[in-house]
Amino acid sequence: MSRISTFVTGLAQRQFLRQVIILMTGTGMAQALTIVAAPFLSRLYEPSAFGLFSIYTSIVSVLAGVSAWRYEVAIVLPDEEEEAGSLLIMAMLVVIAMATIVFLVAFGFGISGMAPFLQGEILHVIGWIALSVLAVGMYQTLTYWCTRRQAFARLSASQVFRSAGVTATQVTGGILHTGAFGLIGGQILGQVLVSFVLGMQVWREDRHLIRRSLSMAAIRRAAKQYARFPMYSAPQTLLNAVSQNIPSLLLMKAFGATVVGWYALAVRLIEMPLGLIGQSLSQVYYQRASQGQRQGESLYALWKRATLGLALIGSVPALAVISFGPWLFSVVLGDSWEAAGEYARWIVVWLFFGFMNSPSIATAQVYGLQRFLLGYEICLFIARTLALLIGIAQMNALGSIAIYSLTGAAFNLLLVVAIMLYGRRKQIEAEFVSSQSNQPVD
Repeated sequence: MSRISTFVTGLAQRQFLRQVIILMTGTGMAQALTIVAAPFLSRLYEPSAFGLFSIYTSIVSVLAGVSAWRYEVAIVLPDEEEEAGSLLIMAMLVVIAMATIVFLVAFGFGISGMAPFLQGEILHVIGWIALSVLAVGMYQTLTYWCTRRQAFARLSASQVFRSAGVTATQVTGGILHTGAFGLIGGQILGQVLVSFVLGMQVWREDRHLIRRSLSMAAIRRAAKQYARFPMYSAPQTLLNAVSQNIPSLLLMKAFGATVVGWYALAVRLIEMPLGLIGQSLSQVYYQRASQGQRQGESLYALWKRATLGLALIGSVPALAVISFGPWLFSVVLGDSWEAAGEYARWIVVWLFFGFMNSPSIATAQVYGLQRFLLGYEICLFIARTLALLIGIAQMNALGSIAIYSLTGAAFNLLLVVAIMLYGRRKQIEAEFVSSQSNQPVD
């Protein structure tokens, strides 16, 4: 019996690794395009253009993160495929509704109405935000559906397709001297194209299942059953998005667009190598953990392997950036970007622990700890915002970014420890129940 169990476990681990590699291949090719383009873009665009681009993407990230009210995350969890299909339809309907609201608000207020909150050229692209929210929201929803269906090859191909579209458009915009509009336009084009292509693939492969899920009664039941996601996960995601993107807004106000450009590109280039493995593993891990939870398996061992593996892998680029950040940025991007390398030395500490804690976030979702995550996110948001405001008031731009990054790193580490303790307790409880049930009856 133990040999059969060992064989099944080994088979599952090989499948897990194969699925991660499939996603890593697409993500790696997509990021290779971005990395190759980075030296060109850094010379075609001024740092201030990247600053305005960062403000736009920050606004989109905040809105798109909750565009489906987090129903998309729940798609992976149900036992029945039809119930998951109902959640897919529910999430897509919510995305359409949210994008429509954003469109109406943007044009209702207009440029003059947004002027007290935004400044510069960014005011002229507020009408594009609704399109980005629609495209990103749809893509996120389809991504979780493909994760449930273990259609990782689709996701891998979509990453390459998006990166190619974004890179080609942004380079063309730089050659034509379009400023920040070239960066923003390329991002929008890539988002729209990849959402459309992935949507067509999903419809072609899964349309029969989706059609069976087209029941308003079933959609309402699914929405009610997984109401904890819009109730707890949506506010948690919104706070996380705001706290991650608030530096661009506050740094713009305090130090100007050039500092935001240095900061934004540093974050972007550090996230790429870490995201190559982290994003791929996280998607596969979430599907595997959800399946294990449905089958009554302990998740602690899976969580432990994933977390320690990410910590080991992430330490290599993190140490490289800490040791050689300014030199690397000035050599690869040009002398005007050396300050971004100084920022990167601190940013990489935060992103390393964020990279390491992705299995913890997924495990918390599977365990149903949405309320805990919301409380954690409220504390993180308050701490990050206060740290950044204190930094801006008392320090220069580098000091502000340093204190913000260290605060994020500390909270990410706390989350890892909390999930470790909770998962270990769940494992001990399961082992105790199993030992009691196996005891002979007198």
